[in-house]
Amino acid sequence: DLSLQSLDLSSFSTSKVKNMAYMFSECVNLKTINVQSNFNTREVTDMSKMFQFCRSLTSIGITSFDTGKVANMASMFDRCESLQSLDTSRFDTSLVTDMSYMFKECKILTSLDVSGFETKNVKNMNSMFQFAQKVKMLDVKNFHTDKVTSMAFMFEGCSTLTSLDLNSFNTENVQDMTSMFS
Repeated sequence: DLSLQSLDLSSFSTSKVKNMAYMFSECVNLKTINVQSNFNTREVTDMSKMFQFCRSLTSIGITSFDTGKVANMASMFDRCESLQSLDTSRFDTSLVTDMSYMFKECKILTSLDVSGFETKNVKNMNSMFQFAQKVKMLDVKNFHTDKVTSMAFMFEGCSTLTSLDLNSFNTENVQDMTSMFS
């Protein structure tokens, strides 16, 4: 909905929901959203494109999200270009297989804590941080990339990064590194 500017979901019962893909996708004028209180994500397996194109959101309270069963986080925050803060530090990503475009074009986000991400099952990291232009530091030194086949455009346009420790990256199965650091 292009005109939707605020959304309070505090009364929603989501304890049986398994799929939240595209749930708020293309709510381009949405400025505030309450998904923190009473938003149960314990059974959710797909969060792909959940907030994609939410261009007006400045923050999303997701610290209470239980992501232990989520397998797909592709484009979850893709083009959330007004996000000033995002706390994904408590995400359980141990079952995730797709993180492609996850933070693509989060243009004004200055910090992003992915240091606790378990990536042992991830196969696709294509454009994961593409054009996250203001992120100053990315701690990806504990990423397990043994199963990853695409890292194309992964760090493209991350113009504020000054260093990146990729010593733990196993790129043995990677088939595409197109413009990875462009």
